[in-house]
Parts: sequence; C-alpha cells; structure tokens
Amino acid sequence: MKRARNLKGTRISINEDLTKTNAEVLASLRLKEPGRVEKAWSFEGKLFVRFRGSERNEHVHFNQYQGWLSKP
Repeated sequence: MKRARNLKGTRISINEDLTKTNAEVLASLRLKEPGRVEKAWSFEGKLFVRFRGSERNEHVHFNQYQGWLSKP
C-alpha cells in the first residue's frame, strides 16, 4: 500500500478490503453530499474526508458513522 503512490497518474488503483460498515460509510461520504465533500478515502482501515473549502483532512470517527449512514 505504501507504494500505491507510485501509481498516481496511471489508470491503476488499489482498493482496501474494508468491512461492510466502513464500505457503506465511505460510499455515503462520497455520494450523499457531493457539494460538501471534496474527497473521501480510506487508509489502513480508517476513513478520511476533505470538505470543500478546507485544507485539512479529517478522520471520520466511528461515532460519526450513524450520522452519515442516515443521510438521505
């Protein structure tokens, strides 16, 4: 996974094997508020998000999962 950076700019990507819950939350981050979320990704099983207009990446904690899953 550390060498995945070498693939940047190519059409090859590496996906982590996430738990069902983490995969659902990651999909929710990407799809449910596309105007608010600039990027969402996982690294070593943890979920991260960058909101539009922000320069900081934020770790999505487990206590925030239900909030993202319940969004329409």
